[in-house]
Amino acid sequence: MTLIAIGFGAVFVLSFWLSAGTGKATGSSLAGVLAGLIAFGLLMAAYLAALAIWLRATLRSFVETYLPQLLEQLLLILEQVAPLRETI
Repeated sequence: MTLIAIGFGAVFVLSFWLSAGTGKATGSSLAGVLAGLIAFGLLMAAYLAALAIWLRATLRSFVETYLPQLLEQLLLILEQVAPLRETI
């Protein structure tokens, strides 16, 4: 979670840094604002794409490794509870 927040903050820092550098180099605040907005949009799109790829890999790993184990444990519990339920 901390790495996600750091990545999100890095997008803002990099886009504002580019905005300030462009504005200073051109002497135009409008050019700086436009460069910052374009950079923010591109960086945010790239960050969200990377985050989606990471999330997909994490969920796939969970489904392939832990979900079968959880289902197996659940079936074992149900097998133990079924005779108790019949006696009640």
